Amino acid sequence: MRAISKLFVFTVLVLGSLQYYCGRYGACPAQIAVISHYTWPCTYAPAVRDKLGKASEWYGANAAPHVSVASGWMQGKVMPHLTKVSQWTEKHVQPRMRQAGADAIVTARVAWNVVQQYQRRHVVPLTGRLLAKCPCLERWAEQAARGWQWLCKHARALATAVQQQYPAFVAHMGGIWEPLHGAYNRIYLDLGRPVQEKTSEDASAAPGGTQYITSTITMTMTSLDELVTVTAEDGLSDVVEASFKDLVADEFSAWQQAIERKADSVLQAFTEEVGEFEMQQHEAVAPKFRALLKHISAKSQEHYAKINQAIRDINSTMELDPATNQTIWFDAHGTQLHQYITRPLMREYFSQANDELANITNHIRAELREVVDSVNGQVDVIRQEHIEVYEEWADVMVSEWSRRMAYIDVVDRDLEAEAERNRNWKRFLKLKKRVIKVRDQLLEHPVKFNQLETFLKEIQSTLRILAQENGEYLYILRSKANLSFQEREKNDRLREQHEQEAREMTLREQLSTELAANGTEVIIDTFEVDLDQLLRSNSTSWSVPPADARAEPASGSPIQQAASEAAQQPSV
Repeated sequence: MRAISKLFVFTVLVLGSLQYYCGRYGACPAQIAVISHYTWPCTYAPAVRDKLGKASEWYGANAAPHVSVASGWMQGKVMPHLTKVSQWTEKHVQPRMRQAGADAIVTARVAWNVVQQYQRRHVVPLTGRLLAKCPCLERWAEQAARGWQWLCKHARALATAVQQQYPAFVAHMGGIWEPLHGAYNRIYLDLGRPVQEKTSEDASAAPGGTQYITSTITMTMTSLDELVTVTAEDGLSDVVEASFKDLVADEFSAWQQAIERKADSVLQAFTEEVGEFEMQQHEAVAPKFRALLKHISAKSQEHYAKINQAIRDINSTMELDPATNQTIWFDAHGTQLHQYITRPLMREYFSQANDELANITNHIRAELREVVDSVNGQVDVIRQEHIEVYEEWADVMVSEWSRRMAYIDVVDRDLEAEAERNRNWKRFLKLKKRVIKVRDQLLEHPVKFNQLETFLKEIQSTLRILAQENGEYLYILRSKANLSFQEREKNDRLREQHEQEAREMTLREQLSTELAANGTEVIIDTFEVDLDQLLRSNSTSWSVPPADARAEPASGSPIQQAASEAAQQPSV
């Protein structure tokens, strides 16, 4: 593979050199002219143009519809996510990049000032001493300067030659570039995007109509002895002192800018981290509370269905099981009931519904309180972390800069600069107070959970609405159950009255028959006055099996027991 790569590179270089030679000088042997002709890209321009035209037609008939569908899918499915990513990048990444760029610029300035200071303090005096001890270095510097000038001269000549040959190369490449560019434009237009076309006249413009502006940078090196004179110690010290003052001013300005940027960004960083935490909490708790609301709704419907079925089973029919001689009950559709619906049983159903719904509601509210406490606790942790980081940063910055200013006071012995040093210390104290103030602001900075707070309020509002609706509907069902019980008790009393009248009629007929058989018809009128009392005294001997299997047989008829029970118990 390596040999093939070398062969390919060698072939390309040979062909390129051949094309350059034939285009530059024109006269070349016939065999070389043939090779140059068939290796020149413009030779194949007509064929390429014809093939690209056919390919464009095939593309418009076969590929363009699918490309349009893919483009629509791209716009509908992918672009919204790309927009979100772009917004997130613009909000979070770009500010950090700008901040990093600004910090890098400040760091570079400080480093450059330090390098300049080191160069003026150490390199320049050392160079002067070396030049004084070794005169040959001066001659070497002169030779290096002349070599550099020669190199710059030939580099400028080479650049000029390349610029002169470049228009001819562009003109030769225009023949092959034009069909490729036209086919690309047609494909690009099929995608529904704007295209800026380039005409052949523009592509094959005459070299003479193009103007080039060449800027040449010339560096003139003088010998180092002209820059540094060993005997000029006073002038050098003045330059060093001036540079030192500039360096101090630049460092103080950079430190002040760093303090101000940190003070402005610390609250923003805290707010952004809290916002990200809020988003994570909302995504974590939202499915949980939605599931709890669905659960309480499902439980409410279960209790409603159970109570409604019990209300429908209140009006039931009583029969006696011939096999077990026990009372059984049937609903309106003839289905046997598992148990007889009484007022205590109905009250138990209502109590179960109220208790379970209240427990679920209390559980949801406890979860809400737990979420609020957890969020507040985590916010305190985040705040404390930011405060600790800021305090550490502020302590390092303030202590290091105070040492730096103290060092400047020791090194700088200029009495005229005393006023400037006092102003710097005042500015330092002002910035230190600013740092402390920002720390207090970070400690008391309010936190707003707009999205999470809105969601929790919606959950609480939904709970209140569900509790109100459950209470109202259970009250309606309780009233409906009372009406059903009253209707059943009324029917039981009417049925008991009819049965009592039937028994009285039967007893009268029996007594009349017995007296008539004995020839004592006159006595009937005599006993008519005490007949009702006699029937009441003998009514117990005509009782039917009890309505409730749990009731005592000798306590009267089931209808009488139900009526007495209803009279003694409160409503549902």
